[in-house]
Order: sequence, then structure tokens, then C-alpha cells
Amino acid sequence: MTNPRLPFLLSLSLVLFLSPILVSAATNPTILGISPPNPNNLIRTVWGTNFQPGAKLFIDGKPPTALWQGGTQFLVFEVPPITKTGPVSVTVTNPDGGSATLPGGFTAQSAAIVPIIRGVAPNAITGLGTVWGENFERGAKLFINGTAPAGLWQVGTQFLVFQPPTGSSGTMTVTVKVVNPSGGTATLTATYSYTPPPPNPNPTPMPFPVPGPTPSPTPPPNTCNSNGIKWHPGNYVWLDMNTSQAAHFAVINQLGSDATIKGFQIVISWSALEGATKGDYSKGFALIDSYLAELAKQPTKKYLFLQIKERGFGGHIPPAQQSPTDGLVPQYLATPEYGGGIEYPQTGGISVIAKSWTQPVMDRLIALSQAYAARYDTNPNFETLSLGETVIGGITNTNVYDIQIRRWMDASKLAWKHTQMRLNANFDYGPSGMADLITYSTTGGGVVVGGPDILPWSPTGAQKIFAADPQAYQKYPIVGEYQSSNYRSPTVTAADFYNYAHDTMHMSYMIWPRNDYAEIPVTPAQAWATGKLPFIHSVNGAVFSSACPAAYNNKCVTNLVCP
Repeated sequence: MTNPRLPFLLSLSLVLFLSPILVSAATNPTILGISPPNPNNLIRTVWGTNFQPGAKLFIDGKPPTALWQGGTQFLVFEVPPITKTGPVSVTVTNPDGGSATLPGGFTAQSAAIVPIIRGVAPNAITGLGTVWGENFERGAKLFINGTAPAGLWQVGTQFLVFQPPTGSSGTMTVTVKVVNPSGGTATLTATYSYTPPPPNPNPTPMPFPVPGPTPSPTPPPNTCNSNGIKWHPGNYVWLDMNTSQAAHFAVINQLGSDATIKGFQIVISWSALEGATKGDYSKGFALIDSYLAELAKQPTKKYLFLQIKERGFGGHIPPAQQSPTDGLVPQYLATPEYGGGIEYPQTGGISVIAKSWTQPVMDRLIALSQAYAARYDTNPNFETLSLGETVIGGITNTNVYDIQIRRWMDASKLAWKHTQMRLNANFDYGPSGMADLITYSTTGGGVVVGGPDILPWSPTGAQKIFAADPQAYQKYPIVGEYQSSNYRSPTVTAADFYNYAHDTMHMSYMIWPRNDYAEIPVTPAQAWATGKLPFIHSVNGAVFSSACPAAYNNKCVTNLVCP
């Protein structure tokens, strides 16, 4: 008996046999070069196109010692051990199988990697100091006047954190020597003062990071009810820096019983936090004490974000109006010791900025952070401390600024054991620099990331920083700061910002402007009393992510109690 379906089955078989099998083609990357060209550099960058997330790199068939990816164009790597010398191949392989090889793209050499010492910080060491530079190989050794330090911790290829040798004390001029395992050495003469720590600090050696940075050394035990980090995510109000403290207190008292408002951000100039005399923080302490006292007496608990204002925005300041004593930075920074301490950029939105990319100026910001930590780290209402935005003016080599921010973060995380530092990231100043800086800063916890200009309609700026890692919020908390100048369209509402922050950025902290700029007209839906605050009430003050981030290692506490 003939099967009536046989013609159909034969036709189907022919279709399947003759039809082409569609297989998606692999994306081949393109390698355009390696920089810097100097083969003595331990950290190098492969640049090109079509580097997929998770792309792998091979130097003469060997994976690099460490690898960091910057978007689709850059792979930053630490050179692996290579026994041969001369040109060797460089290969990039994408996860989908696409691959590219640059024959002879890397020149291997048998000579020792020579470290570069940039400096020793801070000038006044209490407990731990830092030798910073480049090309510090894994297992690099440090010698102070020929003697090994009492404790040594390596952070990446740029930093050696050390406790000076036993018996050191007072002001001294020393010879600092770094010795790489490959035999390369470098020396530097430095002068610093050293105050020994309390007896038996018991430092714990740290392994070299693989890949990326390693957290700071474990701090000594404290006298608080836990070793936790203060954690109070939610909606915060930015107190306009152009209004008086009395006006600030009026706003605090007006919102004091509003449980949907977690706290307030204040931006205080460096000169107000440190007087004209170096190290005089008395007026700054009195100022911050008054804010914390005002917060402490409110019916619902309120918390403080403090940002150090070391820059100003606006048009370029003509030379005749430039003054190093204009009230932004302490007057002592105007001396030659600090290179004038202040810069007046010719382009961009910044009109004046402290030279925080130089070591002497950053040393003073580190000293300020340490002084304020000693006074406020255990205050339950002090939530975060930060420098200004990562957008800068006055320099074109952002690498030097990156190094100084890392120094400030290292020192601040050691000093502030219970308080979050904030990386005020709003400008991606390098192909991989910001991504690497965020990873470096947030490793070990205690750092919240984000700043202004995280806007729903802008594909650049801070939004670009987080786009490469959609799961960033699970690793560290994100903060968004919305300013009145962001409302440049009458159709933009508080809901637009909130939905973007909640659904896309997954923020833990949101900072809202209360005052509106007179030159930018706002609609009732954009104004504070009729737009922003009612909307915050409508969502009951909720933010997307209030869970303790993974980097904090379950150390988030909402009720820190210290004697």
C-alpha cells in the first residue's frame, strides 16, 4: 500500500537537504597597535576594534599576567613572563570565536624590568606611607636606607604601602629603593616625618592582586559595636552652596520629620574646612559639628554627605581677576611649595581648580581626610566624604590625576573605617582609566560611585562609565546627583529621573536639588514643592537597591554605636 504522505516527506527532505544551513559569522577583532612603544613598560595597552566583552589576549601564545578591558577598543594588560627575546605575536580572541593576530606586535626582552619611583607620600607619615610609581613587579621589594620596612603591602604595579623600619621616628631624609624580582632597581631620595603607630600593630601581608587591585590592609580593631560601615541608602537633598547656613538649617528642620528623606548633601570649600594656616581645622570642625548637631535633633534620623569643594564652574576667569586667595583653597597653597596650588583652565566648564593632580596638593587633601576621619568616622550621622567631580581642567595628562585619586582613596579608606568614601565619577577621562579606577577604588568595599550628569537622554559622561558593566550595582553602590541645570526641557519630570535611576542605573542613593536656577525656568512638575518632593512621597522614598553590596562583605550597619 502506498503511503499518501510519501510525496510530502520526499519534498521536505529535499528542502532540508538543499537549503543552506545559516550559521552566524564570528566577529573578527582588529589589532591596530600596542602602546606605549617602550618595551620596558610593565603595563601595556592593545588597541583596535571589535573587542567583544570577555575577549582574551595572548602574547606569544601566553595569557597576560593580568588583563583589564576598556570597551570594544582597548585591552590593558600586565606583561607575562616570556623566555625568548625579540618580536612575538599578539592575538585577540573574541568569545564567539573571532580572532586576529598581529605578527611581531610585541617585542620581548630578557633585560630586567626597571621600576620607576615617582614619590613617597604623605610628607607626614602616621602609621603607613606609600611609595608610588610604575613597573613594580609582583613581589617587588622595598628598602629604606638599606633596611626592609616593618610591613609591606603591594597594590597593583604602582603602589607599595609600607610601615617604616623599626626604630624610625621624626623627620628624616632617606634613600628609597625598589627591587623587582627580574633584577631591575630604582632609587629616590625623599624627606618625610614619621610618627610610629601604637605598639603591636600586627600588620598582615597582602597578596598581589590577580587581576586588578587589592583592598587596603585590614584596619586594627575598633571600639564600636561592630566593624561595620554606615549604610543608609535613600533620597538625599542637596543644600545649595550659594545659600546661607541658616537657610540650610531651615530646610533641614522643614524636612526633619519626613521619613522619605534620608539626609542632605553639603558642598563646603576647602578653605572653609582648613584655615589659612596649614593643618588648622578648628573652624571646619566647628562648621561640620553644627550640621551634625542639627541633624541629630530631628524627629527622624538624617545623614550627611560632605563634598570637599576644590573647584569652581563658570566662564574663564580673566588674568586680572585671578586670585590664589579667592576663598576656594587655603591661602598657604598659593606659596611656591605648592606650585601656586590653583589653576585657571582656559577651556571647558571649570573656571578654577586646585592642582589636586600634583603630589604636594594631594598630600594636603589626604591630611584633611585623615584629620576629619579622626573626628567624624564614628559619628553615626556622617554618611560619606568625597572630592569633587572627576571632570577636570588645567591638565591634558589625566594619568597623573588618576594616580593622585588612587592615593587619596588608599589613605582615606585606611582612615575612615566606618564611613563610605565616594568616587564622584561623572566623566570618563580615559579609554579604560575610569573603569580601572572604579575597580581599584571599590575593591574591599566602603566606596560608593557616581555623581552628577547621569541623565536619561545623554549617552556620554557618567552613563557611559556604567554601561560596560550592567551588574555594577551588585558589586558596589551607585549614587546619582541631579542638579537643577539638568531640567532643560519643560517635559522632563522627577519621574523621568527616578525611573531611569531605578530601572536602568539601579541606584542606592539619589541626591535631589531643592533650589531651582533662576536662569532655567521650571514647570510646576519640575519644582521642588510641587514636583520633586510629591513624587518622592508617591514612591514612599524607595530606591532600587538597598541591599548591602557584595564588595562590603556583609559589613553594612544601620545603627553604628561607638563610645
